[in-house]
Amino acid sequence: MRTVLPDNFMSVFGGLIGLDIRYLVNIETIGNGCLVDCDSLTRFDLSALRNLYAIGEGFMAGCSEVKVLDLRGLYALYSIGYFSFTMLNRLDTIFIGDVDWSHKVVGDSCFEGAGYYNGSMGTIYADTVELGNKFKEKFPNLSNWFVEVM
Repeated sequence: MRTVLPDNFMSVFGGLIGLDIRYLVNIETIGNGCLVDCDSLTRFDLSALRNLYAIGEGFMAGCSEVKVLDLRGLYALYSIGYFSFTMLNRLDTIFIGDVDWSHKVVGDSCFEGAGYYNGSMGTIYADTVELGNKFKEKFPNLSNWFVEVM
């Protein structure tokens, strides 16, 4: 049986400032439009979702206050839908750890507007510079971002 977060899960949830998903470790799919416009959320950690295979279109679009995004541990992730992680205007830090993003399928416009208030710049923390650069290649909207070794 597949475990799925349904389409539009917690979208337009303006007062949400934190979300603990550590106990949702068996989620395999996040539906389209989940966590859209949760404009009070400041940090989001997906690292516990080791079985996550697919993220639907528009995931976290418009979560303009998110400053830190943790994508470590997403080894099983195969695809990210169009317009996911868009308009994260205050985003300044992304953690990817040792995950190789070169084989993952990503839709157009992911991370569009990321770090807008920081001059479209931020820092990607990876285990190696090579992994960080592969991540930037997958997401052209992060081309101005720096890569730091953790």
